[in-house]
Amino acid sequence: MKNYTPSFLILSSAALAFGLGFKAIVPYAMLIGIGLHMILLLCAAYSLGKYRAHLSKINA
Repeated sequence: MKNYTPSFLILSSAALAFGLGFKAIVPYAMLIGIGLHMILLLCAAYSLGKYRAHLSKINA
């Protein structure tokens, strides 16, 4: 099983950077960026939990 947590963390940072970078061009860009950031952080936490559960099954 692959660990997707770092990918989700990098994408969440990119979403936040999108919100900051495009706030003058796209209406509600900061709100969209923060929303995506929070969703991707939750995905990272879920992915980390699944990965750690998988590791504990292997090591037990």
